[in-house]
Amino acid sequence: QRVRDEAKQEAKAKTQVDGETCYYIKEKDGYVIVYKGDQKTVYEYTSILVETLPDEIEELLKKGIKVDSLSQIYGFLENYSS
Repeated sequence: QRVRDEAKQEAKAKTQVDGETCYYIKEKDGYVIVYKGDQKTVYEYTSILVETLPDEIEELLKKGIKVDSLSQIYGFLENYSS
């Protein structure tokens, strides 16, 4: 039981970066921006122009794409950066 609890705590610690458990990828001023879970605090600015993305991604960015890990963020950014 103790080992299982420690594993859960370790997994939880890995998912919380800077106290955040999720991030949102959104559009602002024509660019893709990554926000922390509060959707107000910028985590990272990108040079990805929204107009260069597929229409369905543009639509999702208007509402915000919720991601739960940094690896998901960087996977998305890698897919859509030039």
